[in-house]
Amino acid sequence: MARKKRIGSVARIGELAEEVLRRSDRSGGFAGARVCAAWESVAGPAVAAHSRAVRVTEGELLVAVDSPAWANELALMSGSYLTELHRRVGKDSVRAIRFTVSRSARSRTSTKPERRHRQPVALPSDEEVRAALTEVPESISDPALKEAIARALAALRKAGSLNGADTARDQR
Repeated sequence: MARKKRIGSVARIGELAEEVLRRSDRSGGFAGARVCAAWESVAGPAVAAHSRAVRVTEGELLVAVDSPAWANELALMSGSYLTELHRRVGKDSVRAIRFTVSRSARSRTSTKPERRHRQPVALPSDEEVRAALTEVPESISDPALKEAIARALAALRKAGSLNGADTARDQR
């Protein structure tokens, strides 16, 4: 009958699982995943809003950023990020950081400005167009152009951009 091996010290299950994964991770995927997961907290919320850790390949962390300015700025600070990653994840986890510009870096950010929707412009009535036609300069001979200008004038008036005295003829 085989004797059971006794463990001399108490270990946490998380530590044991991590050690088993580390030993069985020959491709470095687990270590790379830990580095990528640590990027957001290492970078901080302001930088993380403009960047995303993509992968670790042969010891190099690839970070996608949303503009060339961010890539340049973060490249200048890569030494401090590398030091912090070594402290949090381990010295063998990553040896360099490379920043690349990618639109996908923006897709996951939560600090995007909200899009402002324009209010729909109410179209002018036929009566408003006829009134505006009287103010279109007579030098315009093309009837389609004349009507388009009149519609634009009427729409501007309706939207409140022009008052009654503010016409194309008065501005000449």
